[in-house]
Amino acid sequence: MTEGWQEKSLAEVCEVFADGDWVESKDQSPEGIRLIQTGNVGQGVFKERSEKARYISEATFKRLRCTEIVEGDCLISRLPDPVGRSCILPDTGERMITAVDCTIVRFDAKEVIPEFFNYYSQSRDYLKDVDSETTGTTRNRISRSKLGEVRVPVPPLPEQERIVVIEDSSELQLNQPHTLYLEAQPPRPDGKGQVSIHDLFVDSSSVGVRLATCSCGASSTLIGSDQWRSTFTDR
Repeated sequence: MTEGWQEKSLAEVCEVFADGDWVESKDQSPEGIRLIQTGNVGQGVFKERSEKARYISEATFKRLRCTEIVEGDCLISRLPDPVGRSCILPDTGERMITAVDCTIVRFDAKEVIPEFFNYYSQSRDYLKDVDSETTGTTRNRISRSKLGEVRVPVPPLPEQERIVVIEDSSELQLNQPHTLYLEAQPPRPDGKGQVSIHDLFVDSSSVGVRLATCSCGASSTLIGSDQWRSTFTDR
């Protein structure tokens, strides 16, 4: 574990950690409140699949005492494939609930940034930990209680923001020849090893390359964490 990081159970860092609702076919309606299902949960991405959307009426929502989910909530599928995959709920412009095989995760804002967990949920360590807790002979699944026991790293919030910026920017890398990616970094604990964005600009001019700077997320976060990804392309 990295110095300064904590490790906690998934349920421990949430304000809401609950299963979705048991909604049978007979409860569904042609319009109303949208039912988000496991098929909408990709590995780190929300799958819209509007052509297969299902709904329940307001009356059914009240009768079943459903839990409404909102933009920014994480949904974790307890069914394959893979078990434990997660996504962040976007603003779909609709009221929404989710099915019983999805776990609703609303993080404590003082503990975990949803985007940080969303990236961690795609890691080998996380998926291995989830897989070790699955049961089933023909179709693996994990119970909500076992999912809640899965351990997750909890870095300080500024470190989580830094990691999210790095992961976001890595998805924007250009697949082109003669392209090199460099990244600024803060000093090590001993005060050495810092590489500033200014250093990258100076170095780029000395070797005669064209420089493009790419930022992800809020610019204040990027500057505060001193994490910049710069693309150097031959002239």
